[in-house]
Amino acid sequence: MLDVTNRLDTSFQRNRTGTKEDPMASTVSSPPLTRRQFLKGAGSLGALAALGGLPLAPRPVDAATPVAGQSLVPQPALISDDPAVHVVRRLTFGATPELVAQVRAQGVDAFIEEQLAPETIDDSAMDQMLAGFETLDLSNAEIYQNYREEAGLVVGELLAATILRAVYSRRQLFELMVDFWSNHFNIYIGDGAARYLKTTDDREVIRRHALGRFADLLPASAQSPAMLYYLDNYLSTGDAPNENYARELLELHTVGVNGGYQESDILPAARCLTGWTISRRTGNFEFVPRMHYTGPIQVMDWSSPGHSGPAAVQDGIDLLDYLAHHPSTARFLARKLCVRFVSDIPPDDLVESAAQVYLEHDTQIVPVLRHIFKSDAFAQSAGQKFRRPFELLAAGLRALDARVTDVRQAGRAAAHQLRLLGQPLFQWHPPNGYPDVAGAWLSTGGLLARWDMVQSLVLGRGPGVSVDLRALLGDALPSTAGDLVDGLADRLLFQPLDPVDRATLLDYIGLAGPERIPPAVLRYKGPQVVALLLNSTYFQVR
Repeated sequence: MLDVTNRLDTSFQRNRTGTKEDPMASTVSSPPLTRRQFLKGAGSLGALAALGGLPLAPRPVDAATPVAGQSLVPQPALISDDPAVHVVRRLTFGATPELVAQVRAQGVDAFIEEQLAPETIDDSAMDQMLAGFETLDLSNAEIYQNYREEAGLVVGELLAATILRAVYSRRQLFELMVDFWSNHFNIYIGDGAARYLKTTDDREVIRRHALGRFADLLPASAQSPAMLYYLDNYLSTGDAPNENYARELLELHTVGVNGGYQESDILPAARCLTGWTISRRTGNFEFVPRMHYTGPIQVMDWSSPGHSGPAAVQDGIDLLDYLAHHPSTARFLARKLCVRFVSDIPPDDLVESAAQVYLEHDTQIVPVLRHIFKSDAFAQSAGQKFRRPFELLAAGLRALDARVTDVRQAGRAAAHQLRLLGQPLFQWHPPNGYPDVAGAWLSTGGLLARWDMVQSLVLGRGPGVSVDLRALLGDALPSTAGDLVDGLADRLLFQPLDPVDRATLLDYIGLAGPERIPPAVLRYKGPQVVALLLNSTYFQVR
């Protein structure tokens, strides 16, 4: 039984002193393949290496409307369109043999319905894994009062919990939607008080409403102290309205930049939401009537004569409800969801039909997702999405069946890997969230960082988790080089390799397919075959 009841020191930013972390042991080991050797790969095994000379950080593109050339996903035709594998790749952070077998047994539709109802899925093992974390269930006031000098611990626990849930939770679609909404309502966690406030936002706003009604999620976000602080709305008064939140509300959270609002709508929207602030006593949302603008307001086709007193908070609530139900919001959200689950440039007819479902079901998200998942466009989209770093890290840990030996070390190490990969969670400065199109992530620097991350996982360099590479080979060791390549491709990719790619791996091993593979060669080359497969196009796309 894993013991996670004791805190490591006082901060995730500090390591235990006087201890030496042992690398993860493996019965199959070898020196790392160099970057030069990796970049010599042919076919899809080296396809990503030929793309771009761009910096590691994601490029500033609009996640919902990529420009021409930014939706390229390398060689999607290589990817199997097996329905069970496809739906697992899209509705989870990464396929595992057990999950693929489950979907094949119960059927794709039954799996979709199960994931759309996360409350029916037993996730007690995940709860137990996080049981020793101290701050995840605390209020804003409790966090600030008890951990004022330990912001690193507060942030570290949230980062670790987010990553561990992505890898080990059985409620996989729910976790994907948590990630989706965390980017849609992006909050930069490194900004002052946001370090103490984001944990509650994650729990009470994003997680509570991830598969609910957008008309409930939107006001919950607007009243979130973390969002009020991040976009300065807690300072906004009738005499000096702050337009930051109102601008992002219209442009990024609801109708979108092409949704019909004008520049002249921003100030009235800001005035409508004045007096929405943070209680100094509780750290929660508070409406202060004396800070509120009481004059008439019109935003797009919505208007109010203006109100004063405690009841004036209703003006803001009514405006948010109007925006949540607006047809432009329906199209904006439908497109973002189609980009997330179908392709970087999804078919317009699917976007329109998904938007109609959104409106017909009173902004409920589950019917929209069901509609997308059962569409022909979704079924035909295998391999058309490129994994962002967070998805790749989680998919790699899931594919390798990595076992947690120390929850805190594992979470801290994974968060560090994401910093190196250019996607540290909750640390995207602009309010639009991390981009969700391939063109933002395809770069030489990003490719090499991905290679280093996979090498770290495969060769057991990550503290807090263990990987048994021998278990990937099945009950019996492969007798030939061809058996090794084919077995690992089936285990990690759930499909056979293209003949050119298979020949490339055999050439790297130095044996023909039918030749027997000596134990020394298996120990030396086996882990690198695993790494090459995880760095191939087959695994980097979904």
